[in-house]
Amino acid sequence: MIRHLCKLAWNRKRANALTAFQIFISFLIVFITASLAVDKANTYRQPLGFSYEDRWVVEFREDRARPAPSEAEVPNRRQIYQTLEEFDWVESVAAVDRAAIPYGFTRYGFDIGGQMVYHGYVSDELHEVFDLELVSGRWFSEEDAALDWEPLVITQPLSEELFGHEDPIGQQIEEWGGDDRDG
Repeated sequence: MIRHLCKLAWNRKRANALTAFQIFISFLIVFITASLAVDKANTYRQPLGFSYEDRWVVEFREDRARPAPSEAEVPNRRQIYQTLEEFDWVESVAAVDRAAIPYGFTRYGFDIGGQMVYHGYVSDELHEVFDLELVSGRWFSEEDAALDWEPLVITQPLSEELFGHEDPIGQQIEEWGGDDRDG
């Protein structure tokens, strides 16, 4: 009986090969879909690192080609922040050059060791608004604006990738144009 089934399968090898190929492709699609679902579920469970409840995004359009505000725009922005803080229901105000909004945003970045690292400019008050927890170092203040180098706040994964288990405080990060940024 088994010999007969093997003979039948051998005689219909083209049809069986196509069926086996279709089963393999179906298995591959199911495996990829399940892997993506597990990856997204794991990403969903990880903490964000900031609080987003009861936060509003107020957007005003400017020249998006420049990542930082010009000197003429700074007083206008400060006046807007002060006006917003005068409302009783506003606890604190911070500026972010690009809020993470669902319809996309422009990214600014630089290459570090073949990997693109994206960054954004924020005001000194951002850690208060989003309840950010610093792992090491301190948050920057207005006194740091007079420095001849640009200070950075980096994430824990980026710190581990760039410096391993070394302390990132005082380390330099070379930007794409050869400029150095101190962390």
